[in-house]
Amino acid sequence: MSNEPIMALPQRGSGEGANFDEIIPREGTDSIKIDRVKDECGSDDLIPMWVADMDFRTPPFVFDAIRKRLEQGILGYTCQNPPYYESICRWNKEQHGMDVTREMICYVPGVVSGIFLAVQAFTEKGDRILIQEPVYHPFCFVPESCKREVVQSSLRRTETSFAMDFETLRRDIKGCKMMILCNPHNPAGICWKKEDLQQVARICAEEGVVVVSDEIHCDMVFRGHKHIPFASVSEEARRISITLSHQDLQHAGHRGKSGHRL
Repeated sequence: MSNEPIMALPQRGSGEGANFDEIIPREGTDSIKIDRVKDECGSDDLIPMWVADMDFRTPPFVFDAIRKRLEQGILGYTCQNPPYYESICRWNKEQHGMDVTREMICYVPGVVSGIFLAVQAFTEKGDRILIQEPVYHPFCFVPESCKREVVQSSLRRTETSFAMDFETLRRDIKGCKMMILCNPHNPAGICWKKEDLQQVARICAEEGVVVVSDEIHCDMVFRGHKHIPFASVSEEARRISITLSHQDLQHAGHRGKSGHRL
C-alpha cells in the first residue's frame, strides 16, 4: 500500500437507495459551516467542503431510531445500555478484526472532547505533547488551551502526499508525555501501514509516551484499502494507547463517540 490519499466520499450509487446527487439547502438552519462561514473565514463567497459534516442526507435508519425514541414523549437523561456497548464491540471485530470488550470502552460526547479528557488525565500543565503536522487543527489548540506545550513534528512531504519521518519523530518525541496520532490521517487522507504504526509504537514505548489515536475516519476508505487500528498492531501499541472513534453515518450534530482505553 502506498502513502496515497485514500479516504473517499461515498461513490455515486454505492449506498442502498441513497441519492448522492440530491441538493439539500442548509442556509438558515444554524449550520456552522454555512451560516457562520463569514464569521469564521472572513468571506461568505466560499464553499465549505467538510468531511465530518457533509451534505448527503443522513441514512433513513438513523432517523427511524430517533423517531422511535421521540415517540416516547420525554427527552430525559439517558444512559449507555448493553446493546450500545455490544454494537461497538461487534463493529470493531467485524470491520477491523479488533477485539474490544465492554471494560475497554468509555463514552465521550465527541473526539475533541476525548482529546481534552486524555490530555487532562495523562499529562500535567507544562508537559510536552507531540503532533504531526499538517493535521486537524484541534490537535494544537486543545493541548494549548490546557496549558501544555505543543511539539510540532512535521511529516515528510512526498510527490503526492505525506509520509512518516521517523528520524524527525525520534528527535522530537524526547521529553514528551503524549503523542496525538491521526489514523487515518486528516487532511492527507492516509491509512497508515501496519509497519508505520508498529514503528510509532516502538518509539513511543521506548520514551514512555502515551499515544492518543484519533480514528474518527476509520470507516471512510477506498475499496481495496484497509484501516489498521493503532492498538491492534502490537502489544506495545495496545499497552500505551487510547483510541477515539465512532461510526461515520452523517450525524455529527448527534453526539456520541466511543473511546477505547486498551
